[in-house]
Amino acid sequence: MPTGTLGIPVFTEPDPTRPPGPTPTSIAAKYFVTPTPVPPAAAPAPRAALQGRLVYQTASGGDINVINLDGTGMRTVAHGLDPAWSPDGRQIAFTKWVDGPGLYVVNADGTGERLLYGMNDAKSPTWSPDGAMIVVTTRDSKVSKFSFGRFSFSSSKDLWMIFAVPVAGGDPVPVPVDGEYYAFSPTWSSTGFIAYRGSRGLYVTSLAKDAQAGVVGSTPRPDSPVWSPDGSRLGFMMWQNDHWDIFTMNPDGSNLKILTPPPPFLTRVYNNVAPA
Repeated sequence: MPTGTLGIPVFTEPDPTRPPGPTPTSIAAKYFVTPTPVPPAAAPAPRAALQGRLVYQTASGGDINVINLDGTGMRTVAHGLDPAWSPDGRQIAFTKWVDGPGLYVVNADGTGERLLYGMNDAKSPTWSPDGAMIVVTTRDSKVSKFSFGRFSFSSSKDLWMIFAVPVAGGDPVPVPVDGEYYAFSPTWSSTGFIAYRGSRGLYVTSLAKDAQAGVVGSTPRPDSPVWSPDGSRLGFMMWQNDHWDIFTMNPDGSNLKILTPPPPFLTRVYNNVAPA
């Protein structure tokens, strides 16, 4: 650009003999590529609405609520713990430890609550496949007395037993358990067997005449047994050094398989619990 005598730029008319320089349009065409339009993504297929209902407790001895699986229609139907649906979905079994302790049933809409049988510290009710009976764990105490010279002593031991209670009414039927009387988490199979967590592992028993509880396998610290729908397998959670994993096995203890093996090289192993 020419300058004047004082060094100030002087703007002159363009030289018509000089070839024209590049225009902004030609520069953009050379250095920038027009993006190819991307068609909009296809809308995801609509998901089928969840069907069914869920029953849950807010706390041990707290509200027992029923809610639709889509999150609607929540209502409180009772107060207690360990709610369990009947096979036909019309009733809910649960237990209470206070305000009339025992085993109860209530209709799914919250009506018709009734005490089936009064018992102490009842827990983990489970319906029979035909809905006619409910097995439940309950606690009793055995007091032993002994003497030493002029002195007499006594000791008390908690006995955790399982009873089958008729839904239509009547006296509970004792379920055969092992001699330690440490029976928890009963579960009833479609083939009539009852599994529970005992002092030395998982046990299988039944209400059949002369039935005896037998320990299944030698799994360390099993808990929360549950039968497969056809009664051919037992699922349960088992302690693995520093965490819980879920396993299955045959009712005789054979063919043990882990369902939740942790991925390798984890710095923190997570728990897998409560099979259902």
